[in-house]
Amino acid sequence: IACTKSYVAIPKVRVAAGGVLRAKVSRACFRDPRPAHRPAASRFSPQSSQQSSGAGADVRTNTATVPLKLRKSKEPDEVWNKTVQEDWDKAFVSIPGEYEYWIDQIDGEIPKDLVGTVFRNGPGNFERGGTRYKHVLDGDGMICRISIDGERGQAHFCNKFVRTEEFCAEEKEERVMYRNTFGTQPEGVLNNAFNVSLKNNANTNAQMWGGKLLALWEASVPHRINPYTLDTSTETLGGVAKKGSVSVVTGNEAVDEMLGFGNAMTAHPHVDPVRNRFVGWTWVAARGGADVQMSIHEWDDKWNRLSSTPYTLVDAKLAPHDFA
Repeated sequence: IACTKSYVAIPKVRVAAGGVLRAKVSRACFRDPRPAHRPAASRFSPQSSQQSSGAGADVRTNTATVPLKLRKSKEPDEVWNKTVQEDWDKAFVSIPGEYEYWIDQIDGEIPKDLVGTVFRNGPGNFERGGTRYKHVLDGDGMICRISIDGERGQAHFCNKFVRTEEFCAEEKEERVMYRNTFGTQPEGVLNNAFNVSLKNNANTNAQMWGGKLLALWEASVPHRINPYTLDTSTETLGGVAKKGSVSVVTGNEAVDEMLGFGNAMTAHPHVDPVRNRFVGWTWVAARGGADVQMSIHEWDDKWNRLSSTPYTLVDAKLAPHDFA
């Protein structure tokens, strides 16, 4: 059983059989076979809601009234204090390499019926050639795999960077060569004057469907990850995803091709378990960035594309992040 989640990699993993990690893995990998309880009426019922006046407010449910207590916000220095800053800095530390090992620190026993693999993706490198990235979300994507075999009482960890074309080029040159979404860019005016290529960090999500494991980033195309070796390859999803320097259209297909423009796929596709379909969308910025042109796609579990529906978000400015 395989499942996927976003993840910030760590070089050493400890499994607590009776603790938090076990709870997270079991919830991510396994579904309760019993049907979910669905109440007859919504917990928040329009018929039972009421508007109150005064300093406080009430939220009325069909069973009880819950008062909402208004509290004064803390001062900025109280929230962004030294302890919080130190904790945040821990998530902004580059992982020094790629690892593969059996997890030998296990507290308690792994349940025998807990058998499965979790794939997670997140930023794992935050510097190149001595240049610190400007934002944590400009970090290079890293895929982590945690495999648990409760029958044998064993767990195994492996991680690798998502080796996109941009990652490999920057690793070879040991310098920042591409623009990033959150401010990281090459140094010097000449290196930026005509550089419109946006780096695909492949660091946002990992999704398994129909035998394919995808590393996703919402401003470009996905990458395919070998679930056994964690090696990276390109993926177009049957031509739906088109790699380019940026996700833009001018309205003239010949001009778009000459300029090397492409499209992007959402980093958050979803599985429709009722119809057994994989649903996501590709998008481009149009009309000078005023509109977003989307194509909503559906695939079956053999990756046959069942439908593609065009849709334009007029005056959207920004592409959607997620959907339900």
